[in-house]
Amino acid sequence: MTEKHVAQFLIEDASENRLGKRASVFVNRMMLRFFSAPPVLVNLTGINLLLHGDDPNALTVELEFHRLPDEVLPDVIKLISAPAEITQLKYVSGGSARTGFTFELSEEVLSADEYELAT
Repeated sequence: MTEKHVAQFLIEDASENRLGKRASVFVNRMMLRFFSAPPVLVNLTGINLLLHGDDPNALTVELEFHRLPDEVLPDVIKLISAPAEITQLKYVSGGSARTGFTFELSEEVLSADEYELAT
């Protein structure tokens, strides 16, 4: 993803109005961690934030990367730093090998104090 794509994603898809304060803060900080590792950010091909219709405070986060070597997977998982179980996927999309990660976020797992939520 380019910086322009990340900025557009954060403004349009990861806004506090769409996700709620805690989830928006988590996604923004995750992207900041990705910026600290340029090779990870360059290999990020997509992010999906799927809101749950039955629970407006819950969502599924799906991250798609170009194929990542096995030896960097633990570092990528640390950068994601999800407060929930992360599922790793390996698949082919459009003839290209991909590595994906998916996890659930909800208000219950996103505990944060006032300092953590302040901008």
